[in-house]
Amino acid sequence: MSSLKPKPLVIFILLVLSSFDLGIAHVDDEISVDQGDNSEDDGMRIIGGEEVQSTTAYPYQVFIEKIWNNTAFFKCGGTIYNEQYIVTAAHCTYFRDPGVYATPRQMWVTAGTIDLASTDEDIRRDKQVVGVSEIHPHPKFEFKKYENDRGETPIYDIALLKLKKPLKLSDRVAPLRIAPEGLEVNGNGTVTGWGRKELNGTIQNRMRYIEVPFLELKSCKKLFKWVARINDDMVCTGTEDGGVSPCYGDSGGPVKCQDNEGNEYICGVSSFNGNNCANYNVYTRVSSYASWLRSIAGEQI
Repeated sequence: MSSLKPKPLVIFILLVLSSFDLGIAHVDDEISVDQGDNSEDDGMRIIGGEEVQSTTAYPYQVFIEKIWNNTAFFKCGGTIYNEQYIVTAAHCTYFRDPGVYATPRQMWVTAGTIDLASTDEDIRRDKQVVGVSEIHPHPKFEFKKYENDRGETPIYDIALLKLKKPLKLSDRVAPLRIAPEGLEVNGNGTVTGWGRKELNGTIQNRMRYIEVPFLELKSCKKLFKWVARINDDMVCTGTEDGGVSPCYGDSGGPVKCQDNEGNEYICGVSSFNGNNCANYNVYTRVSSYASWLRSIAGEQI
């Protein structure tokens, strides 16, 4: 596995959430993308949204931690692919400041709980904290700056984590299937994760969720013009009015979608956003990488 050169990241790899109406968003203006940092907010930070009450509502969601030099903790989200593998963003496996990938012993995964710190026996019943044995970022992952673009954005931003031991699957620990190729993504998606109630608030331990509207790809391409190259291997959400935006985290976490029959899938992995988390967000389209995922992790259950 080769190392990447450290580069300034002119995006927020983050997430914030609030509410809005159903449907595809249409937009006309270009956006700016903001400078990220190297703080612990690389991970799950959902602003707004609602606390999850049911312990079985989002059994596919996991919490990922990585540690640098035994002092700095970075947090991301992920999705259960099968009992042995987790899907997340490649940038969640990478330390931007020293410019190196994490090692397996620097990463942990927590599954099976909606509250990371709860002492309630029922909430803790299926909680599992598991180490990582292998890290598989996509081989083409990098922070890319195209000619005339204002900044760098991650491409091929997807990774697999192999766990040291298989998860014990239950109604609270279960995979989310990859969306089939060609599935039309519209209406609303569901984003989940742990984090803050407000931008400058304290970190929360309770999982939160929010509905976000999918954005037409042609509109997303126009919005991110000169900032990032949006392509068919990406999915976008957002609204012109703002107020519905993953921010300060949810990196690597899923956006869930449905087909016309109500079947649920992971459609995207949270990658980056712009406008100080105010409006629009970009995800890696997971179905575009289905064959690569299967080549490493095998078939889903």
